[in-house]
Amino acid sequence: MKLYVTIESIIAACVIALITVLISAWIPSKRATKITPIDAIRLSKDIVVNPGEVKTSKITYKLFGLEGMIAKKHFKRSRKKYRATIVSLFISIVLFISTISFCTYLTDSITSVFQDSDYDIIYRYVFKKGESIDLSELTRVYSELSAADGVFSSNYVLTNTLSDFKIPKSMLSNEFVEYFNLPEETTEVPINIIIYGIADDVYKNYLKENNLKEEIYMDESNPKGMAQALISRFDPALQRYVKIPIFKENTIILDYKDYDEIRDGQAFENDSWTNENDNLTNENDSQTLKNGNQTFENGNQTLKNDSQNIEENDNRTAENFSLTNKDNSQVSQIIENNSQTRENRQNLSFKSLTFDITDKDLVLGLNESFNNSVKIMYPISVYQELFNADYCTFFFKTKTHAETYDIIKNSLTAKGMLSGEHTLVNVYEIHETERSMVIIIKVFSYGFITLISLIAIANVFNTISTNIMLRRREFAMLKSVGMTSKGFNKMMNFECILYGFKSLAWGIPAAFGVTWLIYQNIARGYDTRFYIPWEAVAIAICSVFVVVFATMVYSMRKIKRDNPIDALKNENL
Repeated sequence: MKLYVTIESIIAACVIALITVLISAWIPSKRATKITPIDAIRLSKDIVVNPGEVKTSKITYKLFGLEGMIAKKHFKRSRKKYRATIVSLFISIVLFISTISFCTYLTDSITSVFQDSDYDIIYRYVFKKGESIDLSELTRVYSELSAADGVFSSNYVLTNTLSDFKIPKSMLSNEFVEYFNLPEETTEVPINIIIYGIADDVYKNYLKENNLKEEIYMDESNPKGMAQALISRFDPALQRYVKIPIFKENTIILDYKDYDEIRDGQAFENDSWTNENDNLTNENDSQTLKNGNQTFENGNQTLKNDSQNIEENDNRTAENFSLTNKDNSQVSQIIENNSQTRENRQNLSFKSLTFDITDKDLVLGLNESFNNSVKIMYPISVYQELFNADYCTFFFKTKTHAETYDIIKNSLTAKGMLSGEHTLVNVYEIHETERSMVIIIKVFSYGFITLISLIAIANVFNTISTNIMLRRREFAMLKSVGMTSKGFNKMMNFECILYGFKSLAWGIPAAFGVTWLIYQNIARGYDTRFYIPWEAVAIAICSVFVVVFATMVYSMRKIKRDNPIDALKNENL
């Protein structure tokens, strides 16, 4: 990439700077021409105040002494200069917080829109039907691969998929029901549930980071998992990215039949869960939920769980249940009555699937930009007692993805673990274009924030230092009547506090209002919640007082070096 600066941008910058300087000089000169010489000498236009308006309260005198009272009288007597400083600080605060809000919302929307993942390399070991799982051997291989050059973070999970799990409509969120336009007669909706077994130490760290109790979420006698239950995808009809919560409540208890018995055909012989006619598609241009992924074919919008690339070992589908979006006219549910099937299903044992829903990230490897399924985590000690894993997945976060990928590939090839269905994918390379775009957006955002911050600081510094310089005669008079350096410092500190609190009292609410307007515009194309960048607010509050106090110290050092007699003689002040 080469640095490219256009002539047009340079000319535009020069013209804008020239116009700004001319306007800044023209406004005071125009005002000066309208003032008579005698009024200018008497400063009758600069200081217009009635005697009663400069009175200060006794509380001010008791709290801040004579110096505080003099500072308060100055603000009341020179309101224009005082207001100019407050306005300068106000604009700086609003610009700073609003700019950070805009850049934060922009960056979040861009990173969420791109199909991104929180890992660079993924390896999947698929278990064959009836294969005994030697977890100790897999963890040994995982530990060896995690120690490869370039790997700085890693994780492994066991995975079990409950395809097209029937969830009662009463448990679904209102947003889900409204978005898919479910009819009143609908009683169940098929949705994929993906269950993960997480290493106990990793799961404990996750609970600790999120202030969750181990005795609740690692109880083998009463297992309770943590889950994400969200449909996030691009809606072509609405032309925006949407996020739809699946469940109504935050704590969910589902009764489900032993999935492994059903999958292996032990429950019944004559009734198969696979039925060519029982799928989630609607030939008449309907929106389909199928295996939780998202595809588009002949106008059908199908959710197929592309984010997890689940092997379709389990082809258990719902009984011809189809969903249409708001733009479609009809949603139908056809359930075939099969007495033998019902009898066999009644003989199956029920299990209780209990989990809490979180809106935070899960462990490394389970966070995708697009999601169309319920993802539940259990500690591996609990998971092995409840489920038979379909496959084991290794996730690696690397510094040098290409070199590390080759190292891992060679190691797995030597062990004979890359044959058949076992796969290794360099995810970083696949999403490199999207990552580059995100980096460009972040560089632009941080550069813009830095530029606005420098402008705001320069603006405040110039305004306050100029006002202090114009008060040289006032300070010389106070010094001549006996005010000490300690008294000057006390008076200036009081003025700094007044400047800071007054500007923040006006600036922060205004910045929140601008942030709300930014959110409203971003929300038109990206489904997100309203939030305030509190870090920016804290930085703004601290920066206001730091800049104001620093400017006061700088200006007062120059004032203190003045000779009071020379300052009093100077008629230009």
